[in-house]
Amino acid sequence: MKQATAIRLFLVGLPVGLVVTTALSMVWHFNRPKEDTTPKIYTTLADEISDKAVSSYVKNLTKVIGERHASLPDTLTRTANYLESTLGTRNLGYDVKHQLYEVEGQPTKNLWVEIPGGKRLNEVVIVVAHYDAPIGSTGENNNASGIAALLAMAENFAREKPMLSMRLGFLTHGTAPHLGTANSGASHYAELLARGGDQIQALFCLDGIGAFPSGPTNLSELNRTFLPESGPFLSLLANDQSAPLLTMSFDRVAPLLSFTCHQAVIPENAQRLLTESVAGAFQTAGFPTLLVRGNGRFGDADLPVNASTLAETTRALSTLIRVLANP
Repeated sequence: MKQATAIRLFLVGLPVGLVVTTALSMVWHFNRPKEDTTPKIYTTLADEISDKAVSSYVKNLTKVIGERHASLPDTLTRTANYLESTLGTRNLGYDVKHQLYEVEGQPTKNLWVEIPGGKRLNEVVIVVAHYDAPIGSTGENNNASGIAALLAMAENFAREKPMLSMRLGFLTHGTAPHLGTANSGASHYAELLARGGDQIQALFCLDGIGAFPSGPTNLSELNRTFLPESGPFLSLLANDQSAPLLTMSFDRVAPLLSFTCHQAVIPENAQRLLTESVAGAFQTAGFPTLLVRGNGRFGDADLPVNASTLAETTRALSTLIRVLANP
């Protein structure tokens, strides 16, 4: 009799227990604190980005190709061919996209590659850098460093299956005399994005992220009001519209760097810092945009790249992109 009673209680209690357990699990799932730390898998994947890789990309741009600017249009063509070959199906395996246009009768082009998203395919996280250099310079920091970071990311992301799409853009005419004009690659690409219909969740412009000198920074009096006065530091800069993206990006990147990560919403009286950069065209188009710049880029001189620090910065940014593309 006692055994029969126990069996009946077990049969009645089992489904009740399952219902209660399921309900408690759901309550915990939907009310658990949001995880503040970056998933370890993302930092582990980014660890594959090496000093040697970024150094090799910088060398190919600055030593093999050399000067790359509007006054030497053939060198821009050589650079675009190098990028397409490196990214293409015979190397990193991408289908490289092109945006062709003419500047003063000379053909030029933007390039980009995409890692397609899954459930949220039409939502896109974009990282761009300009592949030309200032006239009279091989542009080691400005901006072979940004392009080297993009190429390293392309290699690192090659087998990725993110939830949102990730896009890496290699832009032309990002220096004088065409920066900030309708001839800039950023201006043309921003127009293309505006017509495309994708939902741009975040857009990062890498500009001089390979040189981080110690000591006082060569800043104007105005810039000293919102930038650190001494390096090394990496700055994440935005306008008011992109402030939420700025805060989230800083929280993810800062813990991954061995040197200072700095963030600033640029005041109205200093907007030239943003508008006179590749980021300006994308901010004008209304996209959530950050300018990412190392303190060595705030002076007039083009400084040599430190491969170790560039690789560290690239790993941190790659981790950030993965976090954004896998919410």
